[in-house]
Amino acid sequence: MKQFNDLAKEHFIVILLGLFMAAGIGFSYGIGNQHTYLVDGLRLINPELLKFDWFATKTTHYHGTFGWVLWSIEKIMPLPVGTVLLNILLIMMSIGALYSIIKKYHTGHTLFSLFLLISMMILTQTTSVGGSYIYSSYLQPSSLSAVFLILAMASFLKAQYLASGFLLAASGLFHTNFLLLGLISFGLAHLLMGRQDFFKRCTANMLPAFIYLLYLLPTLLDMSTSEYGEQARYIYQHIRSPHHYIPMTYLPDFVQYLGINLLALSFILSDHDQKNCFKPLYLLFFILFTLVMLATLLTSIIFIPFISQLFVWRLAPFSNLLAEVIVSIHIFRLLNGKNPVSRQTLALFSAGLVVLLTYYLNSGGLSYIVALFVSFAISSIFFIASTKCNKWGHKEDLIKTIGVTGIFVLAIVLRYPGSYNHSNLINGKSDSNKQTLFEWVKINTPLDAQIMIPPGMQDFRLNSQRAVVVDWKSPPIMPDEVMEWYQRISDITGTPNINSPKQAKLKYTLMDKRRLSAIKTKYSIDYAVFYSNKKHIKELGDVIFNNAKYTVIEVTRSD
Repeated sequence: MKQFNDLAKEHFIVILLGLFMAAGIGFSYGIGNQHTYLVDGLRLINPELLKFDWFATKTTHYHGTFGWVLWSIEKIMPLPVGTVLLNILLIMMSIGALYSIIKKYHTGHTLFSLFLLISMMILTQTTSVGGSYIYSSYLQPSSLSAVFLILAMASFLKAQYLASGFLLAASGLFHTNFLLLGLISFGLAHLLMGRQDFFKRCTANMLPAFIYLLYLLPTLLDMSTSEYGEQARYIYQHIRSPHHYIPMTYLPDFVQYLGINLLALSFILSDHDQKNCFKPLYLLFFILFTLVMLATLLTSIIFIPFISQLFVWRLAPFSNLLAEVIVSIHIFRLLNGKNPVSRQTLALFSAGLVVLLTYYLNSGGLSYIVALFVSFAISSIFFIASTKCNKWGHKEDLIKTIGVTGIFVLAIVLRYPGSYNHSNLINGKSDSNKQTLFEWVKINTPLDAQIMIPPGMQDFRLNSQRAVVVDWKSPPIMPDEVMEWYQRISDITGTPNINSPKQAKLKYTLMDKRRLSAIKTKYSIDYAVFYSNKKHIKELGDVIFNNAKYTVIEVTRSD
């Protein structure tokens, strides 16, 4: 009975830690990528919504399964609340999976390790190179895929290969990129695990995802064989999203990435356990780390477009996560004397810390440096104290509790204010000028109105519930549709070879009557939105709305 009560308490703590993790990420709705990914689901709920919008009705929406998730949520509760609750549940599920991984390795300090792991996750916000991340404050397709991938990894590490296979397929169901990268990663892991039961392991683990890949194959082939494929890929990689696909634009982010992974390598290279029970964990970590670094070399030293298109950097936060799992496990194995502290371990661990300090000094400012030094100081205190525990008897667990709790509280203090500030479900919308604009458009324009907006105003479509010519945030995925999107951007900016969002914003503000007339003729626009700080805008047409930031002019539709 006591054992059952202890286990129940442990599980309750894991649930609480999942909630702490979710709170450290935030609770948001209708921001960021949701401006793109909510459209399909909202139209399933209400087919009349945005039925005159080009992006909503004339392009291929590549996260259809996510749309049905939104449709299902709306049948049960209001969508903003439902998506936030599901996002919290997903984060809690992933924390449960990470707990099961730690528990598998019998550190004897499962909760200590989990506290330390979550502290690191809150501090890093699970973000990594190329704008990649595991968690976000709002529900999106990658939220589901990322958590299912973590669950698939946990099952893989427990040798539950069939369960891992179905979870990998579920991950791919919501995001094709996760499907492709997951198949590559798990396939390499099985290959490196040796010949024993290879066919059985590999079939169970990969067949469900491979079957789903066959279903998607016609669409993938259409994309790769399109006559516009090469042009569309260039636009997507070099113009629309270099922050994802071109590593040279985010090389500084690799400092943090290498620092975290060096911490893990310091323990892996010093682990001489003959039982080799950590082999699957180490293999999976090395594979993810190697794939990320190899893809970086193949798109930096040379540039292979196909490698860039695979967006292998999506694996980077998962490489970080496994690195943090390894660190959180081995810290306590080391304290218990199971792993000797070698010079190699100390050198690599110190190098990892120095690299991380360098990164945060450059990008985060003084607050991050103070936080890391305090964290390091606390870790050092409980490390030194724990090594003396033979003299202090039963104070060992108390010392470790104080140390880990100190780091955990530090993570909360450092990250929770920012999490609260961008949790718009709690704070509400922050830009009152925008909200006034959106409400005015909904009340004073017809449902079939066509509106031209500044390319950077990504939140206009959903908040005003009116059709727009185009925005920078929401390009389609099929090559011919990407070309249409780019043409629309070129038309509203008056620049045939637009190459960045900054340039698009600038060129749009230089709108003149001739360009406006051409756009009116081509796209039958009724209204145009501009920034109020441009005085010449009032000469383009009748001003029908104006506030401190935004001006709307009426454009008579051409027959």
